[in-house]
Amino acid sequence: MPEIDLSLLNGFSYTCLPDCGLCCYATPAVSPGEKPPLFKVDPKTPFVEGEGGYVQIAGRPDGGACHFLQANRCRCHSVRPFPCAEFPVSVHIGSRAQATLILSCPGVDIGRIASWASLSEPKQLPLGLDPELALVKSEYGRHPVTKWMVECSKRESTLQQRMRKKGMWIPPEELRTLFLEEIPMPGEGDFPVSDPPGKEEGIDALPLFFDERLGRVALRSGSGGWEALTIMELGGMKESIGCYQPLDQPPSMDKQAEAMLQGYLSYITRRDMLLWAIYLELQNHPEVSLIEMFDAFLREVGGQVLTRGCIRAQMDGNPSATLSRSDIEKGIRATDADLMDQLTLGRVL
Repeated sequence: MPEIDLSLLNGFSYTCLPDCGLCCYATPAVSPGEKPPLFKVDPKTPFVEGEGGYVQIAGRPDGGACHFLQANRCRCHSVRPFPCAEFPVSVHIGSRAQATLILSCPGVDIGRIASWASLSEPKQLPLGLDPELALVKSEYGRHPVTKWMVECSKRESTLQQRMRKKGMWIPPEELRTLFLEEIPMPGEGDFPVSDPPGKEEGIDALPLFFDERLGRVALRSGSGGWEALTIMELGGMKESIGCYQPLDQPPSMDKQAEAMLQGYLSYITRRDMLLWAIYLELQNHPEVSLIEMFDAFLREVGGQVLTRGCIRAQMDGNPSATLSRSDIEKGIRATDADLMDQLTLGRVL
């Protein structure tokens, strides 16, 4: 069994934040062996069909939390399924197995994200993730990982042959190195960024983040700008916080803020999951080069971080002409989980 690459966990620490519950606004996959313990906790546990012999715990309607969340406490915590137990770790399996962290989780300390801006990666081992990593390694050993890697390699080979005919193929590692040497930062032409879903698409489609003052907050677009709203555990909107105007041009940043954004974009450039998502998307846009597509992707992500950070500053009543390190951190928290829910040439453990 190839070992899991854990290097993207270096330099971080993790402590679960009580009363957060952000990770519980999901429908986790449940293997056949995980179902009986859940039925012991609640014989009426609702499931929906999943893939590959798995089912998923049904969430409450209209963007509500998992069936087992009650007053921000998990009723099945001791027997929770693997996706819950590994959080905030996520493992992507493509040409290798690579672990990364979901940086929207407020329990993950991202204060040192700027250290990823250099070509050399941080060497400090992660803190506070031992239980999650033990479970990840146990789950990893239960699956035909080598077979999955071969399947991904075949898909890559097919795409490579198609792209070579057009003279547009660049190997993944070469593409990654090219961008790590000079990370593209969002500029004049990258604003305004793509709007979040609107009211007609439902609360469950909205980007979600945790705010220490307000709890779980979602963003949606409307005629008056981007609306921030809190949501209820049982589903539906609790209250509207207000509407805020997204950025229409690049904001000013202080040096620490700029370093943090550059470090974050460098970090996600190293994620296999996102790289393989770009390669998969390329099949739908054969007229676009890999360099153009990845450049546009990083600029869009950077623009979203800046825009959401600016909106969160307005929510806090602290708008400023110059974004600070804290504003960028809040923008990352409000953006990162969205990136982890994309189709890829590989698969997620």
